[in-house]
Amino acid sequence: MQTTALLLVVVLAVALGSANAQTPLGSWQTGRSTFYQGIDGGNCGFGGISSTQFPFRYIAAPNTAFYADAKACGKCFEVKCTSSDYMSNACLGGSVIVEVTDQCPCAGNERWCCGDKVHFDMSPEAFSRIANTGAGVINTQFRPVTCPVSGNLRVQIKDGANQWWFALLASNVGGSGEVTNLEVSDGNNGQWTAMQRQSYNYWIATSGAGFRFPLGVRVSQNSKVITGTIPIHVGRRRVRADHQLCLKLPLAFCVFYFLTTTCYEYV
Repeated sequence: MQTTALLLVVVLAVALGSANAQTPLGSWQTGRSTFYQGIDGGNCGFGGISSTQFPFRYIAAPNTAFYADAKACGKCFEVKCTSSDYMSNACLGGSVIVEVTDQCPCAGNERWCCGDKVHFDMSPEAFSRIANTGAGVINTQFRPVTCPVSGNLRVQIKDGANQWWFALLASNVGGSGEVTNLEVSDGNNGQWTAMQRQSYNYWIATSGAGFRFPLGVRVSQNSKVITGTIPIHVGRRRVRADHQLCLKLPLAFCVFYFLTTTCYEYV
């Protein structure tokens, strides 16, 4: 069974708009923000953060309670500065869209990242869009919004996965950015197996009989579902799937988006 970083790439035919014109998914809430260096390789497993496509290095690492064992990973929030206790003219106006890619752990960050108060430790790039970095700490308002992703939803097999222990990571997810369920269906019986999310954001499934290709993958975001198939050995090349995928949005949106291509690639 191949285990080397296989990416299932679903091409989304969805116009998502600009980074500053996202659809609000909830009301404004109060929070607090700082910023930190070294944002690549965060706890959500997304690796290096792009500067040329979303999130454009505009990321946030929320406090442990808000991170909620990786449930916040991939979600997008609009954040604006309201004031600072450390600088009277800290706020620059406007807002920034950030993606959750990491967590600010309570241990070692007791002053900011323990307890229930929502705290976003942001990248310097994101913080400086809304506030003077000299302030260090700002009071904020934030709300969930749709993620302005472009291109492909990616599902990656974790290095070290095998036919008895299988691990997947979903990234570049549209909508709210969250993944609420991930399932696999293998060639043994065709039944879907619910995977269990870990605090490092990979989804794990085990099989006493051993998973076998072709492997079906089903990614859910509440009522929205995308399915695809990882075929038996695709080699180090990009191939096209032989079926059409459909992303069904809630009826309130009165629209269906049909996804016509699925790609697989080794990286």
